Amino acid sequence: MGACGDDEPGAGPVDVPDAQPDNSVRLPPPSNRDSGIAPPPPPDAGRRDGGDAGDGAPNDSGSDDSGADDSGLPDDSGLPDDSGLPEDSGSDTGAPNDSGSDTGSPDSGGGGNGPLGSGPLSIVYAGANVGVEARQLHAWTFAGNELSAWSALAPATDSFNRGAASVTGEGVDNGVVAWGRWHDGAATYNAQSFTWTTHGGAAYAIGQRPQAIPLTGSFTMTTAGTIAGFVADGSGPPGSTSGNATLLFTGGGGVRLGVSLQVFAGSAIYNVQSSGGTGNPSISELTMDAEGFVFAEYTISAATSYCAGSCSVRIRGFIGGAACNYAALAVQVFKTAAGDDGSSTGVIVFER
Repeated sequence: MGACGDDEPGAGPVDVPDAQPDNSVRLPPPSNRDSGIAPPPPPDAGRRDGGDAGDGAPNDSGSDDSGADDSGLPDDSGLPDDSGLPEDSGSDTGAPNDSGSDTGSPDSGGGGNGPLGSGPLSIVYAGANVGVEARQLHAWTFAGNELSAWSALAPATDSFNRGAASVTGEGVDNGVVAWGRWHDGAATYNAQSFTWTTHGGAAYAIGQRPQAIPLTGSFTMTTAGTIAGFVADGSGPPGSTSGNATLLFTGGGGVRLGVSLQVFAGSAIYNVQSSGGTGNPSISELTMDAEGFVFAEYTISAATSYCAGSCSVRIRGFIGGAACNYAALAVQVFKTAAGDDGSSTGVIVFER
């Protein structure tokens, strides 16, 4: 994959040949990271190309391509897992390159790996039974544009197989990032099986990992796709997820993401904003690490988020694409600081 660069005048990114990497910062080869977050329960989603599979959820228009900020950021909860490479449940969306199940891995060298090619790929996911996590992948299986199974580089024991569960709200952007929500059926996560409800489940975003980072520049991002906000235990209808983001390259490999998000799940609306919001991303908690991931945990007040005193917010995400022009986030909001089964989840993908 080529070095991340930007074609916007004055932005400062540098496209450097492999022989002279001194003007860009190279990311290390895929490794692993454990975010150490515990799981919640299930809900429903939306998508960029049409939204969720009609469950009548309010305001579930799917992903917002307009980049409009704040329209309710839902999340899902509950991902099953498997042992090793998950297998395809046989669902077929009729999407291009869908010849059954397509399996890929970072060293498979191309072809037959679903809509995102041979990787390397990263994934973020959140929902019932799976918590909210970010992983670099060892292998993955698609059925059309639907992610059916995956196994992580590390911990090597982390894996998922959707089994009999369905995928809703699935979408793909430019062969770089894909998203969807697993729900309505039995699945397996890390060798533990469970069954998700129609409005519950877990949402994911999976995408190509960048190999280098522009030196400097600040870029406004718009929405490429979303998974509508949902209540982890499936107790309410899905709503919507929306927001704005600003991506800041600070030099020397430093990357910060400023966000202003809204998750609407059940009857609750949660407004989530990083420190500085989109106007001053230099103080955001969402700072990219050496593996291309961003992590943040903080609280929001009852006045704006239907919380019992305060809500605990957990965000996991990755920066992706050969030009470092995508950011994918999984957001989970707990009604109390300690967390509970009434958590709400949403996934949003930004592009610049």
